[in-house]
Amino acid sequence: MLAFNYHWNEFFRPLILETSNQNFTMPLGLVSLQGNLGTGSISVVLAGVVLSMIPAVAVFVVGQRPLRRGSRRRA
Repeated sequence: MLAFNYHWNEFFRPLILETSNQNFTMPLGLVSLQGNLGTGSISVVLAGVVLSMIPAVAVFVVGQRPLRRGSRRRA
């Protein structure tokens, strides 16, 4: 779960390596939604934030089950 979250939120490496807007990661896409000098609509940016949270929350919920089951085992 931690590795997924690290790679999902990675910002600087894709910013340096990606050359086209079509291959941007989610954080870079959210920054591009802000527009030039932050003049974009805040409601669009917040909608993008909510949509970008859905996969991370889903991975957390699915990954939390095995962790919780593993901690209840008796030695």
